[in-house]
Amino acid sequence: MATSQQQIDFINQYSGAASKVGQAQGIPSNYILSQWALETGFGTHFAGTNNLGNVSPGGQVANYSTLGQGLSAYQGALKSEGVQNTPTLYDFANALQKGGYATDPNYANKLQGVFQTVQKDVQTGGGATGAMSTNPNQKIASSSPLEWIKANIGNFGLVVLGAILIIGTLLMTGEQVNIKNIIGSK
Repeated sequence: MATSQQQIDFINQYSGAASKVGQAQGIPSNYILSQWALETGFGTHFAGTNNLGNVSPGGQVANYSTLGQGLSAYQGALKSEGVQNTPTLYDFANALQKGGYATDPNYANKLQGVFQTVQKDVQTGGGATGAMSTNPNQKIASSSPLEWIKANIGNFGLVVLGAILIIGTLLMTGEQVNIKNIIGSK
């Protein structure tokens, strides 16, 4: 599926809100952004005003005066459906389906397809900030940049460990080590 400018604009416009909701709910922001994209056709059809998740209390699609009110209602719907802290996209989609939020029997598959589009847009520079999982089944503790750093510090630690081992080996072999040459001088 080709990425449209509308999809990129949708991601850029709503990724910050998805990050805030995701952080509050313990759900990766790209899961939420993908759900909003599915619910609204990447912003082409909103069932209600300021209602990204198409929240329908009592079976009636609601209209909200502000996006903030709509996001609060969406968070309330997520809480009532028990989807907080769902570790994978599959768990998130199934919780929505089991709780009655999503009535389409193919909702989980559709959400996974939209998720792949959102990921492609993010990876190709389409936008969206925060830690974005590229694997829909990867468990992510939070969608904040600080949490991403905490989750990935081990990778950085391996790089540092590798550098220490190289320097240590050079020192032990009697080679003269000039740190500026190893890390590059400016």
